[in-house]
Amino acid sequence: MKKLMLFVVLAFFVSIPLRAEDNDRVSFANDIHVGQDDAAGDVVCFFCNVQMDGSSGDVVVFFGDLSMNGTSSDNVVFGGTLHVGDNGTVHDAVVMGGRLIGSPNSVFKGDKVVFPPIFLLLPILVFGLMIWGVVWLLRQLFGNRQKVVYVQAQR
Repeated sequence: MKKLMLFVVLAFFVSIPLRAEDNDRVSFANDIHVGQDDAAGDVVCFFCNVQMDGSSGDVVVFFGDLSMNGTSSDNVVFGGTLHVGDNGTVHDAVVMGGRLIGSPNSVFKGDKVVFPPIFLLLPILVFGLMIWGVVWLLRQLFGNRQKVVYVQAQR
């Protein structure tokens, strides 16, 4: 009975269609290029680069570069470089662990937030210190126990 109920629940969630516009672009390890006369919806790219010459909604790039010569709404680059060219118009720009390069004629209509690469290393450092602390604590509690054997002297 439990297996049947699990199957029904999984079938229900699998049958729900994911909503995406026809002009959204999502890619994994393949570069995305939006031409000058193209209009894309939202663009998401994992381990690849985006060349934006047209217009789009939000653009998110993980571990890749975004070259902006067109117009977009919000831009997030994680672990890469956001380069805004002479014809580029960006509303909001967030770069985590990378660089933001804007040409003199580029237009930023909103906020620009840049976190240097050290912010990517801080969580790794904190996690490593937590593991070291747990190992140290376990060694203190259980590692230094010595078996004591008492020998009774004969008279």
